[in-house]
Amino acid sequence: MAEFRGLGMTHYPLLAGTDEHMAGLLRWTLTDPDIPAHAKDPTGWPELMRTEWGDDDGTTAAAGHRAALVDNLHRVRAALDAFEPDLVVVWGDDQYENFREEVVPSFCVLAYGDLEVPAFEVMNARGAPNAWGLPDDTSIVLHGDAAVSRRLADELIRDGFDMAYSYRVRAGAHFPHAILNTQLFLDYDDAGRAFPYPLVPITVNCYGQHAIARRGGWARFADIEDETLDPIGPTPARCLDLGAAVVRAYAGTDLRVAMVASSSWSHAFLVDKLWHLRPDTEADRTLYKALVGNDLERWRATTPAEIVDAGQHTVLGAAGAAPPASNALLPLAAPDGAPGWLHGVLYADGMRLADFLAELARYRPGVVRCAPEVADLRISGAFQLADTDYVLALLRETLPVQVLLRTRWWVTVAPRDAG
Repeated sequence: MAEFRGLGMTHYPLLAGTDEHMAGLLRWTLTDPDIPAHAKDPTGWPELMRTEWGDDDGTTAAAGHRAALVDNLHRVRAALDAFEPDLVVVWGDDQYENFREEVVPSFCVLAYGDLEVPAFEVMNARGAPNAWGLPDDTSIVLHGDAAVSRRLADELIRDGFDMAYSYRVRAGAHFPHAILNTQLFLDYDDAGRAFPYPLVPITVNCYGQHAIARRGGWARFADIEDETLDPIGPTPARCLDLGAAVVRAYAGTDLRVAMVASSSWSHAFLVDKLWHLRPDTEADRTLYKALVGNDLERWRATTPAEIVDAGQHTVLGAAGAAPPASNALLPLAAPDGAPGWLHGVLYADGMRLADFLAELARYRPGVVRCAPEVADLRISGAFQLADTDYVLALLRETLPVQVLLRTRWWVTVAPRDAG
């Protein structure tokens, strides 16, 4: 049976540039004449934002920001290497790259083989040098397997998802940077040139109502005053359902499949109510708390209107990658080093399913049995012990198993195809 590992990471384009340019988007935003002066005044900004802006427009703080990002990207890469994946499924937004006026699907599998891609198109377009000091025309090879990607699209369509697929990169447009930067940043030390794993990219219409209206990007307030909004993007619930379908597509194989959410929280340039100056941190904390608490139902209940209001468009990529990971996007250890049960959480990092269920049974009345056929499946994540029924439901959604209840007090976890 297949094994899965979930990972999450940023694909922030300006990390590919130098420190002097990392806050370039905020500098550009501050030149918008329709943003009121009081909103631009740093004295009214949150304390951390004001401190990082400093007296050099954020250049000094950028070095510390880069160090923290790169350190955590190294941690993600170490976890990926330890898992030794056969392939890496990457979920990322399409920001007016492949999805343009001709056609805007909700999801698309990029069924490409090995592909040579310019590494620094976005930075070159901004007139900014890259962080590695490499020539502007540097290219990297993104490894892919067209047959594997076609097979995934076929399985998803058979499973009820009318999945779009692409065989060719759109001419005259940047390659989807959420996919490119996944390789670039997971191989940060070598600028993406030594990344060994084949990618199976799934791009998501995260920008929805702004996909064409704002070309998935930055906009002056004068330009959006009378904008015509596009149809909404896929809902978080639909993204979660697709993630579970991807698991089902691979469940019967012997592949080791890494799932990478190339994503982020709210984007300042999409939060109209905050004048494009800062993200909606409170809305982000709400979804983060739900993720850490295994409350994916809170994500399911999030509406497209709430996503747009908070500028959280790209969290839809993370929603797609959450179910395949058996919630491995969540912290794998208690944050303060205390035993997980003190927090009401059962932490697992590659734990055998039989061992996981034995531990879960300590917090649930009755008997919980594990069939020998699925005993060696692996599971990772942080699971709330207050609702063990929900934990069992997650197993059914994310692993090739079924949960058989003779009564509520007699539970058996068995292979999905068992009688």
